[in-house]
Amino acid sequence: MGFIEKIIFDARMVRASGIGVYVSNVLPFFKNYNTKMKLIGRHEKLNHFNLDVVQYEREAVYDLVQHILLPRLLNKADMIFFPHFNVPFFLPLNRNIFVTIHDVFHLDNPDLFSKVKYWYAKLLYWNAVKKATHIFTVSEFSKERLIYHFPQAKGKITTVYNGVNVSAFQSATPLESSDFERLSIPDKYLLFVGNVKPHKNLKGLLEAYALLPEAIKATYPLVIVGKKDGFLTGDDILPVIEKLGLMSNIHFTGYVADEDLYRIYKSAHLFVFPSLYEGFGLPPMEALASGVPAVVSDIPVLREVYGDHVLYADAANPTVFAEAILKGISEEALRTACLNGKEQLFDKYNWEITAQKMIAIIERESK
Repeated sequence: MGFIEKIIFDARMVRASGIGVYVSNVLPFFKNYNTKMKLIGRHEKLNHFNLDVVQYEREAVYDLVQHILLPRLLNKADMIFFPHFNVPFFLPLNRNIFVTIHDVFHLDNPDLFSKVKYWYAKLLYWNAVKKATHIFTVSEFSKERLIYHFPQAKGKITTVYNGVNVSAFQSATPLESSDFERLSIPDKYLLFVGNVKPHKNLKGLLEAYALLPEAIKATYPLVIVGKKDGFLTGDDILPVIEKLGLMSNIHFTGYVADEDLYRIYKSAHLFVFPSLYEGFGLPPMEALASGVPAVVSDIPVLREVYGDHVLYADAANPTVFAEAILKGISEEALRTACLNGKEQLFDKYNWEITAQKMIAIIERESK
């Protein structure tokens, strides 16, 4: 394998919920490949990688200013890797630019955005496709949708699946009594990990959960992991909880450290994932790595990724999803069947394999 001398890795989104997981897990393998690689972002968020950081102070990753400022900082790189589609407009075309486009959510769901946001997103996608030497995406579903919107991407796009940090989840110890008190959660629970964005369908999950028998809800409250402010102020979630009479059944953890997150997964009875749109959908994989069965929405990308290892249901129909949750709670044979052979998934979805495939393609396609 050859060696590309000057690599800059855009790590501005290292703390973002989805992209941040991706960055944190592939970056160490890029570092092993090139110890001289530089990161772009903020020093205080990136020092733990022990790499040179090209300081970029601005927090916003979609603002217009980045299109002017970033090209000046990237002008000496032989290769630039962007883990998202926010490639600067004024970056020269004669660069080796590699981009991961996880999904085309904005283009597939235009009704969820203002016209300004939709067209700005479309312009960003178009620019990323045009500038990229090669594009990575994380599922065949996302690849097909990207090509649908931009047929010109067809000749330079490769699906490279996400991975899961299996050892971190498998080695986590279950929560103890003091942890339940510290985190303000019950000792038995169903688990949702995500955010309040409409396509994550938290309101649909709450409506489905409300349909469960009272005895089940009393035994298995719903724990929601994510930034509490977003959940309680965004998308009118709190009024939904009050209207459904679930105030005593729903527990918000707020933001939790990774170590606590691993243990929260480990102690859950069932993981629920009602998302209506994903590029890959990593949280159920994290649940399976923790030995916890998952009920997920029946959408094509999750069928592609998870096969027979989860229980599917129409998450747009609260009654149907509630029935699936009930099965996931009570039918032990079904729970066991979902977990059997899950190691095959972990062999396939491995961050080292992900990074190695990307690096090999980068070397092959670099000019």
